[in-house]
Amino acid sequence: MRSSIICLLTALLASIGIHGANAANLNGTTGNIFKVDTKNQCFELLKETEYDPKTDMGQSRFTVYWSDKTSIIKVEEKTNFAGIKGPVITQFQGIDAASVKAVKDHKPFEARVATVQIGATAVAAADPQNQRVEGWFTPDAGEAPRGGSIKIDDKEVKVSLRKANARLYIRQPLRPADLANGFWKTTIKGAEVNGKFLIESMEILPLEDPRASDDPALPRVLVIGDSISMNYHEAAKAALKGVANYHRNEGNAAATKEGVRNLELWLGNYQEKGGHWDVIQFNHGLHDLKQTYDAATDTFGAYNVPLEEYKRNLEKEIVILKKTGAKLIWCSTTPVPNHNKGTYARRKGASLEFNQAAREVMQKHPEILINDLANVVDSSPIFDNWRKTVDVHFYQAAEQKMLGEAVAASVRAALATPSAADDALLTLPIRFHLTQGATMTVKGQAMEVWVTAEDLKGPVLAEINRIWKPANIQFAIERAQVEPILKPDQFEKLIKNIETAKRGDEEQRGSTRTDSIGKLLDKKELHPSAHNVYLLPFIGATYQGYAQLGGTHAVVGVWTDKFSRGEKPPVKTLLVEPSPMKVGSLARTIAHELGHNLGLVHPDKAERSPVGRLMGGRNQGYELIPAEIATARETAKKHLTKK
Repeated sequence: MRSSIICLLTALLASIGIHGANAANLNGTTGNIFKVDTKNQCFELLKETEYDPKTDMGQSRFTVYWSDKTSIIKVEEKTNFAGIKGPVITQFQGIDAASVKAVKDHKPFEARVATVQIGATAVAAADPQNQRVEGWFTPDAGEAPRGGSIKIDDKEVKVSLRKANARLYIRQPLRPADLANGFWKTTIKGAEVNGKFLIESMEILPLEDPRASDDPALPRVLVIGDSISMNYHEAAKAALKGVANYHRNEGNAAATKEGVRNLELWLGNYQEKGGHWDVIQFNHGLHDLKQTYDAATDTFGAYNVPLEEYKRNLEKEIVILKKTGAKLIWCSTTPVPNHNKGTYARRKGASLEFNQAAREVMQKHPEILINDLANVVDSSPIFDNWRKTVDVHFYQAAEQKMLGEAVAASVRAALATPSAADDALLTLPIRFHLTQGATMTVKGQAMEVWVTAEDLKGPVLAEINRIWKPANIQFAIERAQVEPILKPDQFEKLIKNIETAKRGDEEQRGSTRTDSIGKLLDKKELHPSAHNVYLLPFIGATYQGYAQLGGTHAVVGVWTDKFSRGEKPPVKTLLVEPSPMKVGSLARTIAHELGHNLGLVHPDKAERSPVGRLMGGRNQGYELIPAEIATARETAKKHLTKK
């Protein structure tokens, strides 16, 4: 029968002039249906990506064809027989020994699986010995019937689904035209003929159209991740209510090797109206870092995905993701709280290696934003009880809420981040003034400016621009110059005022401390339109910097005693600090003070933020919230206009 259908389809295609194409062996393939073309009797099948081992090129989209002879069966799973009109041929399977005997005696029995075959006309012979019975079935009356009567040997026998773990499937034939009126997953069977894949039969499963619940006025967000993204899914969705249409990939994204194969499938038909993505957050890691474990030697073995392969896989995913035109967010992998030596062995600390590998990849793609979810977990006491376990998952509502809010914050930042289509990159000139000629001493520690122009032009500027990347603002060094500090009358007194200044003294401009600093700076060296950042040895106990709000002047110290709260001698600041922030750095301080120049103020310390904020508040870090980005860009444009 099958060969005759294929021959018929071959003749049909030849008659309409369809020849030659690169069709894969798609027999038995499962995928999603897009772009149904009833005129040419074809659709686009989107499936997991297949890679050619010779070229490493992948393909996930295939055009497949049907004919008038193609069998199309819609399969739905339900919980009861509501809406099913009998009599209809139904097969009952999973009959235990007691029910087998009951069937033979024409007495009531139970089944684990029922398959309703709407439109079928031929009844297969009963086969109770193989736990299968088929016949004309009429459901019971009621709102949600789970049983009814089946005709066996011309006798009506009562049958019902088991109370636990029962499955009910409805199979119904459809016309090809019906394919255009739904959102479907399908499994196809057929063969390649003249370079085209011809479908002999297909089963289709109705899916919820992800666009059906969307607010068309809001952007669309996709989160790709493993079971951790399932943990925070509802919390993130709630936090973005009214802000974005939130979606996540079907199932578990698992390791990067699964991501490379399935990414196109998860993205869907993003080229179709309403199927696009504005922001995509992606993560893999906890399945990549799984290891074998040898209990006899108490040793962990190889990673599920070696680090170099992990990096290559991420690069492949980025190529695919960039095709969507969405703003991309890489989400760091949350930690492993303690060694897990079970079936899914994971080693505490392994996530650090994978996050570092991911950072190396993301550094090649500076337009990709970072959601440092690992830092959220590491820095919050909410996860203290979780840290005592070996389970990587987050089951507590407070944990899920904090993670979900952190994801929502990153999505908001991405939505607020200007793209090339939204707004141009703003480049602001900056002049660094490395003051020389003043030695300050606090608690026996003598201090001078030790930072060099090369430090500023290299790692410091790179870190400042990384921090400001979400605002699409970058700084370019106009000059980094060494210049002598002024020595006016009472120079020693001015230095003493700075050395002994304490937090809590006057904080307003014009205070003794800031006035003393101002008298040491040579105003003739000010650039009239660039941001001017003065570097001094020290600017007062626990202080690190200050700036002119909305202006172009800032002062920072290259020594600090902030971390000892002024109890110990000052130490040199770090030039930069790897994320997550622990003690801060000179680069972050300068980025913070530049924020004041761009009109940003300190947030309320009572404000709880799931991620650290560049401008301070309860949690310190690197994030710029959307409102801050908008203010900074507006101020930056004004500065550039004055130029």
